[in-house]
Amino acid sequence: MPLRYGGLGLPSHASIAPLAYRSMEEAADRKLQEIFHPDAIVDYDDAPVLQRQRTSAFFEAEFSNTFSTLSREEQNIMLDNQSKLGRKWMTTLPFNKSLRFSDNEISFALHSRTLCPGSQAFCKCGLENVVGHDDLCNSRTNLRLARHEFIKRLLTRFISSAPNSTTTTEPMIEGTSARTDFRVSGMASSTGGSSEYDLAIIAPTASVKAARGEVENKCAEDRYKAELAFYEREKVNRYSHRTSSPFVPLIMSSGGYLTDTAKDVFKRWRMVIPHYEMLTRLISLGLIRSRAAYFEF
Repeated sequence: MPLRYGGLGLPSHASIAPLAYRSMEEAADRKLQEIFHPDAIVDYDDAPVLQRQRTSAFFEAEFSNTFSTLSREEQNIMLDNQSKLGRKWMTTLPFNKSLRFSDNEISFALHSRTLCPGSQAFCKCGLENVVGHDDLCNSRTNLRLARHEFIKRLLTRFISSAPNSTTTTEPMIEGTSARTDFRVSGMASSTGGSSEYDLAIIAPTASVKAARGEVENKCAEDRYKAELAFYEREKVNRYSHRTSSPFVPLIMSSGGYLTDTAKDVFKRWRMVIPHYEMLTRLISLGLIRSRAAYFEF
């Protein structure tokens, strides 16, 4: 499957070769007609079908057929793998230490993209060791806070490099002991002027907390968005109208899938952060590293 479908980007020659042959055959027939019969008038109904058009239709059909057979948890992981942050590590050149994976990290990343769980049928916690169990297992090393802090530090460091922009880490909410993760003022603020953000990283296999009516009878991506929207509402209910500047929830999955609100924020940051591509690479690699640390092969 191509990267955009959550695969490894390694097409099967046996599947692609017949499609390529048909496109080359069609193009050659038309060209040879022009060479050997220049005076003949042939009215072709359609333009020749290019190889990329045939393969695109093939991959879309293959993905649809495969995706429909997956469980909810596997579909969510595939949607993570399709996301820009979820696949960014695969197009990153390891030209310095911060962009390199260890063997274990590469192995986990391949396990994730092929929906392959660890080798043991059952985890030491007693539950079945299915795909995504590692993200939820209480017997594994808990790196959720460390991962959250790593992503938060990356965001504040890169946002601070935007022109006429400043960040404040963990600003207090007046009259309470509560804090948001960071405040952004200046050009990098997604609401203009100043805005506060609170980050949450959710496992794609986490149990559904949204109301049944919000997730039933929807396509997989809309269902996943509705599941993550629950956490957005939690953040908004907790912080909205209590912060000194407009509040924006930042919700992403541990595989890199962003809610629509978070996507809009990242689009804004892409316009103003000088090294935005490096930021997304480091986030993508950081998410893989944190999950690889507690994955049991």
